[in-house]
Amino acid sequence: MAAIEGRYCIDRFEAALEQLDAEAPPREHPHSRPVEGKRVRAISEAGRFPQSYISQQEAAEACRLAGKRLCSGAEWQRACRGPSGSLYPYGTRFRSGLCNDEGVSPLRLLYGPQAPADHRTMNDPRLVQVAGTVARSGHFARCATEEGVFDLVGNVHEWTDDPRGVFRGGYFLDTKTLGEGCAYVTEGHSTAYRDYSTGFRCCADL
Repeated sequence: MAAIEGRYCIDRFEAALEQLDAEAPPREHPHSRPVEGKRVRAISEAGRFPQSYISQQEAAEACRLAGKRLCSGAEWQRACRGPSGSLYPYGTRFRSGLCNDEGVSPLRLLYGPQAPADHRTMNDPRLVQVAGTVARSGHFARCATEEGVFDLVGNVHEWTDDPRGVFRGGYFLDTKTLGEGCAYVTEGHSTAYRDYSTGFRCCADL
């Protein structure tokens, strides 16, 4: 984890999951499998695919089982903007190719241009298995803050602890529609909502 201003710590990488149940976890594409009631713990580790298809409620529990918690919106913002308060983790202006934010649309590839945005379609496990979608944590090495936190913009959306159902940072297709870079915020979802783009990372008190 990275310490932020001596006040709290944040995971350097978006969270993957470690299954704690006796049942064997899936060997292939575990990041595309929903939690579905299993006991899972958050892991922050370079080179792993971050978990998608996770709700805020499930993300909070995975952080708790790791001895951590979901970040507040203010904590997430400070970590993303860095000590200089920049709009992107790497600086003040958008730079193409630094973060995973110019990927392909798996919905369009698998379902065509009129893909329905319903629960079944949005939670199809094949979506993040398409090349050009979710990348392994830290793969975009220049998508990092001065304090060494990776992928805060792009790759997967990141849940925060806001009870209004808020996730931040955009994902592999969009980091501008609902605010640019670190200012990207999606509000108004149920805390039980999940889809192929929703992920998370954890924070902890010092």
